[in-house]
Amino acid sequence: MFQKQPTTQWLSMQCRLIDATAKGAVFVGEPDGSAYTLLASWPEGYAGSPAMTEMVKTAVTRRQTLFSAANNGDTDTREILAAPLLHEGKIQGVVALDVPRSTNEERGALAQMLHVGSAWLGQLDSMAASPRGERIAVALDLAGACLSSESFAAAATTVATELAARLNCDRVSFGVVHDRHVKLLALSHNAGFSQRQQLGRQLEAAMDEALEQEITVLYPTAPGRDARTYVAHAELARWQQTNSICTVPLHYRDSLLGALTFERSAERPPFDVEAVSLLEQTAALLGPILELRRCQDRGLATVMNDTARVALKRLFGPRHLVTKLVSASVVLLLTLLTIIPGQYQVTADAVLEGRIERVVAAPQKGFLQSVSARPGDVVAKGETLASLDDRDLKLEQLKWSAKQDQVTQEYRRALAEHDRINIGVQSAQLAQAESQLALIEKQLSRIQLLAPFDGVVVSGDLSQALGSPVELGQVMFKLAPLDDYRVIIKVDELDIADVREKQRARLTLTATPDKALDIIIEKITPVSTADARANYFRVEAKLDNPPIYLRPGMQGVAKIDIESRQLLWIWTHSLLNWVRLKLWSLLP
Repeated sequence: MFQKQPTTQWLSMQCRLIDATAKGAVFVGEPDGSAYTLLASWPEGYAGSPAMTEMVKTAVTRRQTLFSAANNGDTDTREILAAPLLHEGKIQGVVALDVPRSTNEERGALAQMLHVGSAWLGQLDSMAASPRGERIAVALDLAGACLSSESFAAAATTVATELAARLNCDRVSFGVVHDRHVKLLALSHNAGFSQRQQLGRQLEAAMDEALEQEITVLYPTAPGRDARTYVAHAELARWQQTNSICTVPLHYRDSLLGALTFERSAERPPFDVEAVSLLEQTAALLGPILELRRCQDRGLATVMNDTARVALKRLFGPRHLVTKLVSASVVLLLTLLTIIPGQYQVTADAVLEGRIERVVAAPQKGFLQSVSARPGDVVAKGETLASLDDRDLKLEQLKWSAKQDQVTQEYRRALAEHDRINIGVQSAQLAQAESQLALIEKQLSRIQLLAPFDGVVVSGDLSQALGSPVELGQVMFKLAPLDDYRVIIKVDELDIADVREKQRARLTLTATPDKALDIIIEKITPVSTADARANYFRVEAKLDNPPIYLRPGMQGVAKIDIESRQLLWIWTHSLLNWVRLKLWSLLP
């Protein structure tokens, strides 16, 4: 079926059309057989890879074109394309290419190009002996003109010029579909034409005439073809003194890309049925190739426009039921979110504090003797929290008690002797001893640290500090009442503008996630505080009916009710505000 030399030429042309680094191989065998051997490769001596061999087997099994990673250490930049070569419904071979990784749109163009090219390859042997076969084989070389062009427009002009020279035409025109009409892009032997000229308008009208009916238009009509009248072609022939005109549409999948218009003067033979067939086959080969070059040469605006067109076609055109259902669901959901109102709430972290916190400090210097309360313990008023060591004070008390007895005896002796001077001295020393004893007794009465009211110990874990020294005024414990709390809400600075006093809110504590407590905003601190995540404002709230299980230090989440707004705004306003801020900071 396939011969090595023409197959190698065809493969080299395909690889050069795709990329300068593309490599490929053609495997052939018995029709619908199970074993296929290497017939041709590009570059010369390339024998494929294990991954390519596996792809060939998979493509034969599935009878379809496949893409997969190359698995050659460059998986991010290369991939393998394997396409069966079909003839009369049977697999005659497989072409496999190692090409740069491409987009889905470029993959479709590659698959279409191989499909058309393989059809030509299957006919080369049967037509090689005929003159018509030589002309068809020459048409394959026209694709190479795209390789030396820097842009899509230059490639179109080169192809038009080559077609005019090889197909014996006076002029070949190429137009592309733009906004449902054909726009003239290239003329053979003319790279600087103007579309405003009369010739350009007439050629575009002729191409539009062919694309409206999606058929090849031949003027004058050859015997055996449709004898309908083509006004635009007749007008073009009359003004340009053209003897024969043939316009062939260019297709890619189910889309019309544009058209090729071939013109011959009276000095050349008119187009016959065989020539029209050649032109149609040439257009079928060039269509995917030109589309691939167009996709590679598009700018950002064109890419966005084409993407939008494809999306709209999938949405409003035939088929693609899943896309339509998903799009309709999204539109319905957005509509409902725009219409249905919801309660806008500001969510922030919260912590529970006692409204009053009393500090229990050390009344004097000493050493810690015992501790009977720890943070979290509930204590009653007058209950002992801790006690200090009283041994030094008792020794001091004994010292001043003995001193008092001694001074008392001296005072009595001075009274008996009527020694006024000594009476005054001893009287002063006696008063000093009595004062010291009173001070020591007062200190002994404060050895025990007592709870000032019923409450819970918030802080002050001294159980590991027994025997340590204590300084006068040192904070030992913090107590908070059990029935009077306040909620501290850390509201983010992005949301503080919506928070007002007297607004109602709900508090859910981490310890009781199934219960929500009603709270009321009481005070908003007008100074922000910075932490590791963001800046926040301290907002105070009170509990309506505090339950008995509350303890200071409990944390949770508070939701402040603001007002009723649309659900879509509630879910997107944070993102929109962030975008506005970024745009304001970036724009001049």
